[in-house]
Amino acid sequence: MEQQSRAGMLVLAIIFGQFGLHRRAMGYTNWKLMFFTAGGFAVWWFYDIYRIYKNELPMADGRPLL
Repeated sequence: MEQQSRAGMLVLAIIFGQFGLHRRAMGYTNWKLMFFTAGGFAVWWFYDIYRIYKNELPMADGRPLL
């Protein structure tokens, strides 16, 4: 899995976050749940944007975003 930039993931989360594409790019397997619930009815979507902004959401294997 390729290391991702924090700015790139933030842009991806803002634009396509309701579909969980930022989680897929980060290597998480639970992105499908976000896809089918429209970002957890927008709650998970905004929470992920906040966590990426604060650099609290690491890659799926534990590495921090660059």
